[in-house]
Amino acid sequence: MMTNTYAPYFGGVDKSIRTFTQCFREKGHQVLIVAPKADQDYKEEGVVRVSAIKNFNDIGFPATLPLPGSLHKHIEKFQPEIVHSHFPFLIGSTAMRIAARYDLPLVFTYHTMYERYIHNVNLTSDRVRQFVITFTKGYANLCDQVIAPSNSVADVLRKRGVKTPITVIPTGVDTDKYAQGDGARFRQQVGLDPDDFVVGHVGRLAEEKNLKFLCQSAKKFLQAKPDAKLLIVGDGPSRKNLESLFDGTDVADRAVFAGMKSDQDLIDSYHAADVFAFSSLTETQGMVLAEAMAAGCPVVALKAPGVNDVLEHGSNGYLLEEDSDCDRFARMLSKYHDLSEDEKGSMRSAARQTAEDYSMNNCSDKMLAEYESVLSHKRRDPEKRERNWTLLLESLKAEWDLFLKYANAAGEMFSSHATVEER
Repeated sequence: MMTNTYAPYFGGVDKSIRTFTQCFREKGHQVLIVAPKADQDYKEEGVVRVSAIKNFNDIGFPATLPLPGSLHKHIEKFQPEIVHSHFPFLIGSTAMRIAARYDLPLVFTYHTMYERYIHNVNLTSDRVRQFVITFTKGYANLCDQVIAPSNSVADVLRKRGVKTPITVIPTGVDTDKYAQGDGARFRQQVGLDPDDFVVGHVGRLAEEKNLKFLCQSAKKFLQAKPDAKLLIVGDGPSRKNLESLFDGTDVADRAVFAGMKSDQDLIDSYHAADVFAFSSLTETQGMVLAEAMAAGCPVVALKAPGVNDVLEHGSNGYLLEEDSDCDRFARMLSKYHDLSEDEKGSMRSAARQTAEDYSMNNCSDKMLAEYESVLSHKRRDPEKRERNWTLLLESLKAEWDLFLKYANAAGEMFSSHATVEER
């Protein structure tokens, strides 16, 4: 397992790797995780740490340098049968070269619609987005198998020209664990009353999660429903800005930001909510939705890759069009709020049933079966794979250099224009 992000930097990819690794080991398989060195002394058995660029462009995670030399002794000792890359960039290059050098099949999980995250490295233009799409497509086409976390993502990849076989395998959820929670305890812990109608959200508080929209929608809902509260669990760079949206309003005391939670506290937070609100448009799978549903919590969300596969409008929640405004989102929250107890009970049951389709055991079995399938088929010629990878990097480097020249020229032009204006 090769990844650019791993503990102590927690996120969706980290959770996916941990989930599958735990299941594989429980089933008797060995897993070696290759991840960046952490700032603090964070040691874990079965994890090899490699040098990283710290806080690459303020993204908040270390980014691994594609230098496989220091890994060879660990690879030769571990003797892997398969290489599973979780990023196309940086350590993805390392994974590609290791697969070629040791003639191993390369599996790639396409976790993220990367072009929607380029603001994290201070790059926002159509040309950069297309560069990212071209790069990730090229990487996928040099792998032996691509794993998509949802049907929506698989469809996007095929439309973009990915020819490598694609199999849909979501990250599993420990449904038994998430079904056992104490919402009353958590409510008491964060100052919510037993009779409050609670709209919950769990996740990283970052720009790409579209949480300003969620908070503005929730604010309208709270103003319409005096018995309602908003519970946001998680932390991130957008937290202060999101909290400020409620400052000075008549519902400021009804928005609870509980911070980062883990283990049983995290599970209990799902059980503390009556309905789960989700507004991200960048998700490639509905893992957090499956966790909420395992806790018996219906969902109100915007259509997005991954979300569409989990949420069935009117059954286990409400699914809104991507371009819906805050008023419509608030109305859907009100619609669930106003249901009878029997109707809410039916939705909760449907949510739990949906979660079972994403059980950790089922998903890990599917991944292991895919590994066996890849191992049984003839894989790519290692020399050709590495040669094609080098050619792809060289061609994209030329394109990237052209973009940088264009960007620098534009920057100088605007700078000169600003100087003239000041005069």
